[in-house]
Amino acid sequence: MHGLFAYEMEILNRWGMPAMDAIVAGTLGGAKAIGLEEETGSLTTGKLADIVAVDGDPLADITALGNVHFVMRAGMPHDPATLLDLASG
Repeated sequence: MHGLFAYEMEILNRWGMPAMDAIVAGTLGGAKAIGLEEETGSLTTGKLADIVAVDGDPLADITALGNVHFVMRAGMPHDPATLLDLASG
């Protein structure tokens, strides 16, 4: 469900998956699951990408993914709170 990425990554990590593997599973793995890995899912030239900046190092503490301070979506910066509002309404 949209908006639960950080929580899902935390659960994967809590159950033993290394943080980087959990992040890849949630990004590239998700794109592969729906057949869009040629278009999105990784930071690769020519692909669509959303980029987030978080407070902390998610490889050291996966819960940092829940503290998003900056979002770039389709090449434009967005307020993370605004994106959550759009997703729910």
